[in-house]
Formats: sequence, C-alpha cells, structure tokens
Amino acid sequence: MSTRNNNQLVIKELAQAYYKDNKRQNKVLIIAIAMSVLLLYSAFSIAYGKIRSDYLIDIRGMGTVATVSLENGSEAQYEQMKSLPYIIDTGIQKTVGSATFQDYWEGQLIYLDDSAYEKMMMPAYTDIIGSYPQKADEIMLSASSLQQMEIDHPVIGMEIELRTILSEGAEETDLFSLSGYYTDYVDFSVTEPEAYVSKAFLDQQEISAFPADKIMAVTGSLQDERGIETKLYSDLTMEYAAQQVFAENPMVKQSVEGVFGSVSIAVGCGIVVILCAFMLIFNVVSITMGKEIRQYGMLKVLGTTEQQLKRIVYYQNIWNILKGIGIGAVAGIVIVKLFLPTVLQKLFMQGLGESDVTGFYPVFMAGAGILMFVTSFFATGLALRQVIKWNAIDSIRYIETGNRTKKKQNLATRFLILEMAWRNITRSKKRLLISVGSLLIGCITALGAEVIMIGTDITNQIEQNPDFRIGILTGIFRFPEMVPDQINDDTPVLSSEMLDTIYKMEGINETTIKTAKGSYAVIDFLADKALQPRRQSLDDPEKTLAFATLQIVDKSYVTELERYVADNNLTVDMNRFASGEGCILLHHNEMSQELELRAEKTLGEPITFYSLDAYGAQESNAANYGKGSLACAGYMDMTEKYFPELQTTSFGNSINYFIMTEKAFEELGFPEKTFDISFDIEESEDDAVINQKLVQLIQKENQKVGIMDTFYLEANYTLLESEQNRIDTANIILGGLSLVILVIGIMNYGNMLSAVLSVRRKEIAVMQSLGLTKSQLWRMIFYEGIGYWVILILATLIAGSPVIWLLGKAIKSKLLYFKFIYPWKLLFIISVVMFIICFMFSSATYLKNRNLTDELRRTDD
Repeated sequence: MSTRNNNQLVIKELAQAYYKDNKRQNKVLIIAIAMSVLLLYSAFSIAYGKIRSDYLIDIRGMGTVATVSLENGSEAQYEQMKSLPYIIDTGIQKTVGSATFQDYWEGQLIYLDDSAYEKMMMPAYTDIIGSYPQKADEIMLSASSLQQMEIDHPVIGMEIELRTILSEGAEETDLFSLSGYYTDYVDFSVTEPEAYVSKAFLDQQEISAFPADKIMAVTGSLQDERGIETKLYSDLTMEYAAQQVFAENPMVKQSVEGVFGSVSIAVGCGIVVILCAFMLIFNVVSITMGKEIRQYGMLKVLGTTEQQLKRIVYYQNIWNILKGIGIGAVAGIVIVKLFLPTVLQKLFMQGLGESDVTGFYPVFMAGAGILMFVTSFFATGLALRQVIKWNAIDSIRYIETGNRTKKKQNLATRFLILEMAWRNITRSKKRLLISVGSLLIGCITALGAEVIMIGTDITNQIEQNPDFRIGILTGIFRFPEMVPDQINDDTPVLSSEMLDTIYKMEGINETTIKTAKGSYAVIDFLADKALQPRRQSLDDPEKTLAFATLQIVDKSYVTELERYVADNNLTVDMNRFASGEGCILLHHNEMSQELELRAEKTLGEPITFYSLDAYGAQESNAANYGKGSLACAGYMDMTEKYFPELQTTSFGNSINYFIMTEKAFEELGFPEKTFDISFDIEESEDDAVINQKLVQLIQKENQKVGIMDTFYLEANYTLLESEQNRIDTANIILGGLSLVILVIGIMNYGNMLSAVLSVRRKEIAVMQSLGLTKSQLWRMIFYEGIGYWVILILATLIAGSPVIWLLGKAIKSKLLYFKFIYPWKLLFIISVVMFIICFMFSSATYLKNRNLTDELRRTDD
C-alpha cells in the first residue's frame, strides 16, 4: 500500500505560514503596490484630463475637428481623399449663399454632407436639439444666431423668414422651418455666422455640391501638418495651379505638445512613471526576499525543488498583490473623481460649455491594475532568482554582508556608530545600487515634471510679448478711397506728436522700445514677372494695381533669417537680400505647392514699387510714378513654426508684405513711416496707470482721424488677466501630476527604509544583546538614512542635472515659448522631505525597538 503525497496542500500551508509570519513586510509590500496603483492611475488620469480639456477648448474655439481642407475641391478629388489611408473621415462644405433676418442677423447658408456634420462639426458643439435639415425648407441655426434674431425660446418646427441671396445672384424671401439648433463657441467677430441647409435645398435651387468650397478631412492623431500637406499635394490631382491644401496638427497632438512639448516626450514620461512604480515594487520585494534566504535554504535541505519554492513564494505574494491593487484602485477612483472634473469645469472650461471629463477611466484603472500585477510578479521573479541561485548550505549560512573587509575596527573610536551605518549601507553593493537607482529615477522624474510644468506654462508665451503695443489696425488697405488725395507718401502712420508723447511718458523702459518702420507703396501685378505667383494666389487674380507694405529689418534680423533659411534649406537668395539689392515677399500660407515652385523660378526678377500717387492715376500711367526696383529674393511663409519672430504692422491674407534692409529701402526713396511701436515699463510702475494714459492718447489720435478704431492698443497684462483662470488650472493639473510623481519617489525612499528595518529586526536584537544602547541604535539608523540621502542628492545633481537639461532642450526645440528653469526649489523640498522621513523612521525605530532581546528569544523559541 502506498501513501500519496499531497505536495500542493503542503505548499499552500507553507505559503500561509510564511505570510502570517511576515506581517510587517507584507504591509510594506501592500502599501507599495497600493501607492503604485494609485499614483499610476492618478498620473495618467490627470495628464489625460488636461489633454482632453485642451482638446475641447481647441475644437470648440475652431468650431470643427477637421484638420485638413482643400479649397474648391472637385468630386474626383473628394473620391481620391476618401480612398487615402491616412485620412480617417472626409466631408464637404458648400456655401450656397447668404441670408438676413430683418436687421438683426446676417450669415452664410452652408450645406454639409453627413460626414462633415456628424464627424467634424458635431463634436465641437454642445446642447444639440433636433437634427440636421433633410427637407428643402428646413434650416438649422446656432443658439447665438437665434438670440440675435431675438428668438429666446426656439421650438423645433417653428417658422423663420429669411431674405436669401444665392451664389448665382438670385434674391428671394423664403420661409424656413427650424429643424434643430445647437450651442457653438466660435468668435463671430472674426467668423461670419452660419445657417445649415439640406441637400434637398441645393437640388431645389439646382446648385451642385461640387466644386465644394471646402473638402474637409480628419487625419490621424500623430501626423504632422506639413507632412500631410506634402502627401496630399502628391496624392491628389490639383484642378488648377493656385489650388491649396491647408492642414493643421491634429487637435490631440496639439494638446499633447502643449503639455509635454512633443508626443515622444509624453511617451517617454509615461514610460518613466511606469519604471518608477516598477522600481518601487522591485526595491521592496528584493529587500524583503533577502530576509527569507536562510528559510528557503532550509527548505532546499529538506528536498524542496526550485519549482516548489517558486510556488511557495508566489502563493505568499498573490494576496499582497491583490490587496494592494484593490486598495490602490479604490483610493485612486475616489481621489481622481472628486478632484479632476471639478477643477477642469470650474476654472478651465469657463465660457466653453460643459467638460466631458468624467474623472473615471476604467481603461486606465484596468491598465494600472494589470501593470502592477505583472510588475509585482516580474519583480518577485527577479528577486527570487537571486535567492534560488544560492545552494542550500550557503543559503542557511547567509548573512548580507557583501564584501568582507579585513581591516581591524577600533571599537573604542567615537566614529564607530557612523562606521557601522556606512557598512550597513555599502555591505550589499547590489542592494545599494537598486535602492539609489530607483530613488534617483523617481527624483529625476519629479524634477523633470516640474521643468515641464513651469516651462510649458502659457504665462511664458504671454510674457514674451511686450507690455504694451500701439499700431494701426488695418493700414492703408482699409482706406483705398482716400488714396492719394488724403493719404500719400508723406502721410505718417503714427504721428510725430504721438511718438514724442510715448517717448517722453514716465515709466517706460526706453531700452525695450521696438518699432516697425517702412512705408506703403503700389505694385503692378501685370508688369512684374516676379509677382505672378502672388497674383495667382489671390482671390482676384485679374487685379493689376495693388497696395503693398514695405518693412525695414535690421542686421540682427537678417542674421536670424539667414540661419533659418540655411537650417531649412529654403530657396531664398539671402546674399542679394542682405546686400540691399533684393526684397522678400512674406505671406500667410497662401501659396500652393505649384505656386511655390513657380515662385522659386522668379529669383532675381525685378519688382518695381510705385508711389501712392499711382493708385489714383490711369493704369497705363502708373509707370510714371515708379520709385525704384529691387530683385525678388524669394517668397517666405510666416506661418512656419520656426520662422524668426518679426514685429510687423497689420498683416494677414491678401496683404502684399515685403521686407528689406534699410539700404534697400533708402534706394527706393520712400519717406520712412512708423507703423507700430512696442515697449515694456519699469518694474516699479503700475500697468493700469500706464494703460490709462495710453488709452487717452489713442482716443485722442483716433478723434483726429475721425475713425475711432484706426489705432489699437494691446496691453499684455490684460491678456494675462484674461488667461489667469486657464493658467491657474493648468498649474493645478500639472502640479498635481508633478506631485504624484514626486510622491512615488518619496514613497520609494520611505518604503526602502521601512523594508530594510523590517528585515533587520533580528540583527538589531542581536546587537542590543551585545550592548548596543537605544541612543546608539537611533544614531545608527539615522546615519543610514542620511547616508542614502546624501548619495541620492549627489547622484541627482551629478546625473540628474544633465538629464533635466537635455529634456528642456528637447522641449524647447518643439515648443518655442518653453522656458527652462532649473527646479532648485523642488530639489530643496525633496531634500527636506526625505530628511524628515529619515528622522521619522529613525525615531519610530527607537520607539518600537526598545528591547528587541526579548523578541530575539521569542523568535528562537
């Protein structure tokens, strides 16, 4: 008769016995896992909440999620775009005409296909009531448009009478039925209101949907705007040379870059946060496993196999892992749910509707739980490998002393306790490396988060602006009927009296004064070959004479421009420009790829500038007013990300803007005008007081002209005040993220000290039985903590500083307003907090271990 061994039951009983015996270490591990789950979930939830809020602000402000548009797109191009793999959704927008409601409202009649409305416009709206028009007499309006019509309580199906002017010129009065309305957040001071009509309306009016005003599309979240434009120019068949593709970075990518600087840095931060959590778990597990080496060695002597030993350890830790994950999950859900939505809604989304940030993300929670489960098992496995590699005899004899030293110790020396503490720290080089390495990663991550938070603060972008800026609102292009009778070459922009008043005003820092100077001129599109690409890019390609703005740039700006041209390998003749023989035409992304190629072929061609008197003369006589010619040195797009910053006067689409050196400007012989002036004030001055003086000056000058918005005043402090809620909330969100990462590092330090002390209780008891006093015990533990503290701070300064500097440099290359500030304050806080933790653990050890000799006897029994 044979007796069957129930090894499975024995393994479980051994695991349970070890679990009950190691309550202190189990608590440390559970806390470590719970904190890791809490901090991982909090970190990713806070980061996602901030990114999501930025995304909502962007799409609601833009009124769409579309990131690509093709102007005047044909049906063939529409089908081509739908088939492209990097295009997610495609839709069309067609302007049917315009409409008015009595004297209250005026806007555009727009048709959107299903994809354009549902996939690209709806996500930017809130409070949508009803549906998109389906019948010919149905219309959909925004709530703000209805308010302008004095319709405060709209009802689906109500009739609205509009006076319409269709694109073909037909004018009539139509009675529409309201099919739906919505809340939008577009600034109608720069965008005309829209009313949506149905496809049936187009059919009734015999208007074709193609060519569409815009073919809109949504691309992948991580694609680059210039890359998309290049692909589309290559993949689509353009209908005409000036047809343009416009692309923007996807809103999600813009939001990520606004927080972290770039997507790659965001991914790197995520990986480092996960690594911090892993190192925290591994550090605690590896220290606690060291205590069990002798116990596991005895099991080996009794015949336990390596596989059985693994199962004992995993059975023992499974409860710790599950408890830790459960506690961390509950704490994370409660804290994030209470904190995140409230902060974002109250401070961040003001005036932009409700935030859809719920504060509960099951995917992140599941990910944090699974990640910690896998991490804990992996860390246990790594630590277990170190235990298993010991043979049975060596395991029983194991004492973690590291490298033995033959140097005699003088027990009478007053530095004995200090030397003992140092030997305790360094006796296991591997444990020291793991402990300090994990702490170092946590500290560097926290400091890096602080660098990102401070550097990406929108305050940095705003503070780059001058304190005050004064200039003309739209320039000569607003007053063509006044040229040349009232406005001519000698007419100043900012008058000498106005400039003298500004220069003499108390409180202005004279060293910060900057001006934009130059003149207005007339150009002839038909006369100059170099202007043909520009003429074809305009809405009115048949135009002949047009106004131009000429701006002088200094030598330092020429140097910046030379560097930019060289770095980006642009086709611009900088030698001719710098020597004063040429000029550069600037534009706002108004040139198609084909027109850019044609512009490159005009280098060296002359551009003639005429007096403003030519504008009032017959076109055939314009040549009589020529002031001089400059060679075309190239066309440049000012909207490019790294284009050197230039203080300009009124500039935008369809404005012909030329820059040139002072030498080139003098060759033309135009009187020099001051378009724009900016400056900072002394630190001791009150912005509001200076602002009041400047407001009075602007009002006085506008009264002289007779048009009250001729000149404008920009006060940077008012912009800062208007953005303060957003700035504060961003700082709270990113500060919370930084705090989460900081807590990971601090918890790692605390858990390391706790774990080290818990596995050395027997060792301390032996030392007490040999005469170690309570005071000496306190000093020894305290010195050990200080030792780790000193090593960590030195490692952070030596190894962490270059990492932080490289991080700042990488973000600066992606985010131009990023400002690198070394986080000395946070490093000081980390140092103080860890010093306090060291003191607390030393004191706790002193209080709890008053007489460990009794515990030693109890353990031996």
